[in-house]
Amino acid sequence: MKKDDNIFSINRAVNYDDLDSAAAYLEKMAREGWMLKDITGTTRFNFVKTDPGELRFAVEIFSEGSIYDTYTIESNQEYIEYCKKAGWNFICSSGKLDYFYTEDKNAPEIESDPAMKLKTIEKAQRQMKIVFPLIFIAMSAVNLLINLTNSLNVMECSFLHFSAAMLWIFVGALYIMMLIFYLAWRGKARRAVACGEKIPPNKMNLSFKAGYGLIIAFGLVHSAFMMLMGLKFGEKEVFMFPFIWAVIILLVFISRGLSVYAEKKRLSRGSYKALLAVLTVVWSAVLITGITIVVVLIMNSSSKERISLAEKDMEVFGESDVFVKRDQTDTHWGHFILSVDQYTLTAYDKEAAGRHDDEEYISDEAGLSRSWEFSIYKPRFKSTYDRLLKEAREEKYRQLSINFDTDIAAHVPEFESDGFSVLSIRGKSPVMQRYLFCDGSTIVYLHCDEDLSAQQMEVIRRAFF
Repeated sequence: MKKDDNIFSINRAVNYDDLDSAAAYLEKMAREGWMLKDITGTTRFNFVKTDPGELRFAVEIFSEGSIYDTYTIESNQEYIEYCKKAGWNFICSSGKLDYFYTEDKNAPEIESDPAMKLKTIEKAQRQMKIVFPLIFIAMSAVNLLINLTNSLNVMECSFLHFSAAMLWIFVGALYIMMLIFYLAWRGKARRAVACGEKIPPNKMNLSFKAGYGLIIAFGLVHSAFMMLMGLKFGEKEVFMFPFIWAVIILLVFISRGLSVYAEKKRLSRGSYKALLAVLTVVWSAVLITGITIVVVLIMNSSSKERISLAEKDMEVFGESDVFVKRDQTDTHWGHFILSVDQYTLTAYDKEAAGRHDDEEYISDEAGLSRSWEFSIYKPRFKSTYDRLLKEAREEKYRQLSINFDTDIAAHVPEFESDGFSVLSIRGKSPVMQRYLFCDGSTIVYLHCDEDLSAQQMEVIRRAFF
């Protein structure tokens, strides 16, 4: 809000389904000695000092107008002239809305047919109050359905995916409330018009400050919550959330500034749309670039030794004529409700690989002998642990799922003790050997091409449990 002795400006939202409140506000300002001069950026009301007086104001929707109109378009002139003949003085246009005032207490209402006015309001509101909410509600529902089914394990592992789910819940709930409130008002308004009454105002609209305040409040709470959780569990990816919200909030203020600029420069409807398109592209590029930089920094700074397996331990997986190395593409899937680590031990034939004892590098394919692919699941809650085993038994596919049917697996009793169980599935092909190691808090799934020895079993138990 900006105010001095002769000029007063304030940001104020005007809703198509509550135009009488805007007119009442302008009448109140006139009684206090402030007369509306113009509106910039569709929301910034500019007043000039004048003598206090009793004036009537009217805010009307021009059906042929657009929210991208930054000045009174030619097709609106005939409508303005009609209003002047009825005793109403034109002040300014702002998007679809025209603002009038009169000193004549007996001047007729500009729109004398409530049914026609309601149809105009409904048409103007259709995109913002029905189409957009339905689109975002559908997007929220689809996203949550994916997160709770196919991507449930990923969401439980990743702060980023969990945060996205929280955001979609917020967006979906917000638009559901918006749609319900609007449909309730529309039904009430239609009943009032059918009875010959005036269109009632929609009192459930958010004010300009409340709308932005809600976005900023959710952004701050969301960022603080994810930062606290991330710092507690050691996940550095949470540092991108304040950045994302900062960019979103900055976009809000830039968009407002752009609308004011378009108004001052009297840009055409097409030019205004083009500027918004450019802003959207630039904003998207900044957001994607920033997220990419944060993700790269996180990946580069993350520990590569999350799974401890010493060189002497790896030796037991090979024989005298092979050496074993860890795969360089080990994957860590976070540490939130669930953590999943995946990596591969690969055996190479010394002679075929041409490797000497002091050489560290060999090609991916040279001397490849056999491999052991590990997936280590560490759930924080017993319910998550039980669900993973249930999904494995039912062979239910999810991302990061355990592809192991426990109902057809055989126990390996010689390696089981004190709640530690070993299940084995021996396939017809040597490459189909699968093992599942469980101790009530950790699950290790191993896919390999050989029967494990007692020494190999002991290494696995010591390394992961």
